[in-house]
Amino acid sequence: MSEDEKVGHRELLQDFIESYRNETCLWKTTCKDYHDRNKKNAAYDRLKNRVNLEQGLTRFINLVCGTLSY
Repeated sequence: MSEDEKVGHRELLQDFIESYRNETCLWKTTCKDYHDRNKKNAAYDRLKNRVNLEQGLTRFINLVCGTLSY
């Protein structure tokens, strides 16, 4: 993997993490929407669509979103 590819993957991952942080209904237990399955599923869908995904990162996100969604 070239240095440019590593930087690109790092930026994608950082963008994904920032997007996840912004979706407080997924992780903040005091958020009023934390127990709302519809809002959480919509947030997971936004995460999947937010980042321009490559195959390896797609597998990771699908694993996380698949195991955490209701």
